Amino acid sequence: MLKTETETTIRWDAEDRTAYIWTNDPSTIRKMDKLVEEDPDNYCRLSVRAYREGEKHCTYSVPVKFITFRKQRQYTMSEEQKRAAADRLRNFREQNNSES
Repeated sequence: MLKTETETTIRWDAEDRTAYIWTNDPSTIRKMDKLVEEDPDNYCRLSVRAYREGEKHCTYSVPVKFITFRKQRQYTMSEEQKRAAADRLRNFREQNNSES
């Protein structure tokens, strides 16, 4: 399956405060299945359907409160912090090159 063919849809019911997640994206299915396994009280796989050889789509339910939207974080570093980070990266690269 091409990445352009994958899709994940989230819809929620305001009355019962449940979000429904439909996906055919293999990485999202793996993540959701892991959450279902680790926290079955909150995550539930409702259906699995195969639609092509080796491809499937799944539907999950989760509490609406687990769905969040966030803006991108803006990080600002002082010149001193930038130099320190550059030094750490340089040291890391030198150690890795000397071990090869």
